[in-house]
Amino acid sequence: MLLNHEISTNADLSWNNPGLSVDSANEGLAATRSIKTAEPMPVDSGSAESVVDNVAASQMTAFTAALEACTGKVFADYDSLHNFSVVEYRIFWKCFVHWLDGNFGLSGNIEPVCVGDDCEYAEFFPDAQLNYADCLLNLSVAAADAPALTACHADGPATRWTRGELRDEVARLAQALSVLGMVEGDRVVGVMRNDAKAIVTALAVAALGATLSTAAPEMGVAAILDRFAPLAPRWLFGHT
Repeated sequence: MLLNHEISTNADLSWNNPGLSVDSANEGLAATRSIKTAEPMPVDSGSAESVVDNVAASQMTAFTAALEACTGKVFADYDSLHNFSVVEYRIFWKCFVHWLDGNFGLSGNIEPVCVGDDCEYAEFFPDAQLNYADCLLNLSVAAADAPALTACHADGPATRWTRGELRDEVARLAQALSVLGMVEGDRVVGVMRNDAKAIVTALAVAALGATLSTAAPEMGVAAILDRFAPLAPRWLFGHT
């Protein structure tokens, strides 16, 4: 599939996907969940009071308080919090998920929290699923007119995308790919430059639950084949 494709802006943006729902072309990816965020505090480098206020208003402080309430422990500083997360990681991450209160689109069961104790092979939340694109593009994180992406070109001016524009473009491509037959679990590869189209492609593929592996064009044919052949991909994207 070529990355300079044209996709109709009137496409029906509704498809069956448990992690990502789209209501209309005007709304793009539907913001069905909210994420706990602290209002940004103005930073005054010359004021110690402002630094303290910023720390008190941070999400780290809010989560630490919630973890203390959950465990009955007191975390007086960051080191004690970090140490608890390493030693009692099952309790730490279970409390973290409960603190989010379902606001980041996790589906399935959070138990067991972790299978295995070997760092190299342990698997966290094996029965839970999370749609990366849904979380990343959720408008509860930032407004639709907030900056999301800046693409810099050596031979031209930079291109800037707002969160709303990026959501809409990802939704259109994801819908087109769904119509063409891309489904969850598909293996997708791309010979792509590092630009905005590659990012839109990666997010659209993730929105459908497929996986993407990429290679730079300058790697050469032999290296690209060595990289992609073991994956047995169903889809290939490439710049033209």
